[in-house]
Amino acid sequence: NIVNEYVDRAKSGRTDNRYHFKKMIDDSEKGHFDAVLVYALSRFGRDIYQILSNESRLENNGVCLLSVTEETENTPAGRMARHMHMAFAEYYSDELAEKVERGLINKAEKAIFLGGPRPLGYKIVNQKYVIDDAEAAIVKEIFQKYAEGWSYQQLCDEFNGRHITTSTGKPFNKNSFHVLLKNRRYLGYYIYDKIEIPGAIPPIIDEKLGITGLPRQIWNCKCHMSPVVERPDFIRIENAKRTICEKITNSKQCDNNAWRYRRFG
Repeated sequence: NIVNEYVDRAKSGRTDNRYHFKKMIDDSEKGHFDAVLVYALSRFGRDIYQILSNESRLENNGVCLLSVTEETENTPAGRMARHMHMAFAEYYSDELAEKVERGLINKAEKAIFLGGPRPLGYKIVNQKYVIDDAEAAIVKEIFQKYAEGWSYQQLCDEFNGRHITTSTGKPFNKNSFHVLLKNRRYLGYYIYDKIEIPGAIPPIIDEKLGITGLPRQIWNCKCHMSPVVERPDFIRIENAKRTICEKITNSKQCDNNAWRYRRFG
């Protein structure tokens, strides 16, 4: 008789940190069943260390592990065959992950949109970033007002009061502006994981208007696009930050924490 079914939908077998899987292991200690039946050993796990550890826990609880498609006997030869199946499952999983990652990197080198939240100011056309003129005007206004000394709260009040929303259709909050003002995509950087390709997407903001932080990994790219905003403007935000920071700290050194909590708190 089948006592229970333990199903973790949309969960990777590369980890045993799965709610129903852990419940199954815990239930094995209570003597609820004598065997665990899986379609294939790869469904039990894809990390050989975790598989052997969890299989050992089942065996210590008097429970055997059975596979519908990989029948093996409970003998030294059978256990070796089972462990070989487990090793191949891990190898296949690792190889598949590498192929997928290579595919994503190849697409990233072509500046193809790979999913995730769409930055305000852009629309995705044929998997490419294209400037949305109406939203881009909002982005420029945000940068301009911030350069003039507007606080995050003032920006929230202004744009929420005009019923302008983020790219996901939600009202702005302080973090919305923190993320937006540091998004290097507005400078024309295509970003995927640790890859940054300068000039790969059309910029909305000039590099001298206020985005800080160095690229994590720069990839050479022959893309050449003219900025929408003239280059000399960007430094004004850094100057505004520095001026306000000095006023708040009474000319004392302003570290990152002081800036974060005093400038925007």
